[in-house]
Amino acid sequence: MDIHQLARALDMDPELFRELLSLFIDNSQKELAELREASSRQDFTRASRLAHSLKGAAVNLGFNGIAGQAESIENAAKTRDSIKIDAISRQVSYEVNELARLL
Repeated sequence: MDIHQLARALDMDPELFRELLSLFIDNSQKELAELREASSRQDFTRASRLAHSLKGAAVNLGFNGIAGQAESIENAAKTRDSIKIDAISRQVSYEVNELARLL
């Protein structure tokens, strides 16, 4: 998949999509790092909020797979499962880094 295909799927100008994708990548990388730190500090409320934010941003750009994983992180935070949070957040980080390759 490329920028033009993704933009077309959302009926969006490719350059605008590229800008939004760049912001999504930057914000997601920061949020994922904060999320893992919150989980390691057992701050599951913060982890849940960060996952919820990531989920919303992913849905807005049509990244439903990432949104689903963020929801899984959110659920893991509710059950205080830091191991699951860490595992899923590392997978999401990988996927976000793959998106960065489109830029």
